[in-house]
Amino acid sequence: MLIDSYGRAIDYLRISVTDRCNFHCVYCDPPTDRPARRARVPESTLKFDTFARIARVAATLGVRKIKITGGEPLLYQDIVPLVERLAITPGILDLSITTNGSRLEGLARPLFQAGLRRINLSIDSLRPERFFRMTHGGDLDATLRGFELARELGFQVKINTVALDGWNADELSDFVSFAETRGVEVRFIEFMPLCGPGWSPGLFVSATAMRDRIRRDHALAPIEADGVATRFATARGGRIGFITTMSDPFCDGCRRMRLTAWGTLRPCLFSAREVDLRPLLANGDDALREAFQRAAAEKPRRNAVLAGQEDPNRLDIRSVGG
Repeated sequence: MLIDSYGRAIDYLRISVTDRCNFHCVYCDPPTDRPARRARVPESTLKFDTFARIARVAATLGVRKIKITGGEPLLYQDIVPLVERLAITPGILDLSITTNGSRLEGLARPLFQAGLRRINLSIDSLRPERFFRMTHGGDLDATLRGFELARELGFQVKINTVALDGWNADELSDFVSFAETRGVEVRFIEFMPLCGPGWSPGLFVSATAMRDRIRRDHALAPIEADGVATRFATARGGRIGFITTMSDPFCDGCRRMRLTAWGTLRPCLFSAREVDLRPLLANGDDALREAFQRAAAEKPRRNAVLAGQEDPNRLDIRSVGG
């Protein structure tokens, strides 16, 4: 198994299949960071059979859960064959994808047929004009059509919402009502300093403040946590969760590692430390296993940004996946 230097077992691999995205969300790809970001991100992207091979090697080391991320992973040309390959990889017990939903209506059915069953759908506003402004061009109706089709096909769908003061913090109760009427879970995520100079503390809303706002309209009862989310149920049967990456970091229980689109392993979202797999791809799988072990040993104990040990301007959530 993959055990890091602090005794945490790594069983979760997030695979970023592309750094490209057709949205430019204010918390991920703000205009202030785009020139610098283009200089940071390598050009190459791995082929789907290489992603599948690395995932297979990870499974032999105890990885049981894989999430496909981006960028926007549904822009990746071979997303369906990749899902098909990952879905039958021995040892992988949980496969999911996170998407902005813009292409979901056309891909939901082939993805379901390929073996995918879980989707995390990013929706940051339920108001079409605001959604358009927050994403710099996104079509809320298209995203919701993909969402409804996914539910119809039988996907388990969770909604991810990044709360930003002055943008969508006044919609938190609306999202809870949305969860209640659609039978889905909404996860509210704290804004993280992973967008270069686009980070603004003035936009940050803590999970405690989110809960206080929601409780004005909805009674909340704690329920069992799920992974990194603190979860609650509402009186009308809704389920919501809070991802407290900034206000209450969950580093002690972090079991994740990330594979970038260009073939490096990142043991922590908040650190630029990485192990490059590309020189090893011509070798046998043992070389890749050793690289995973090195990456696990490099995993920091705590969030390096919050500890003042990492420059957040070097980090780019769009390139390494959330």
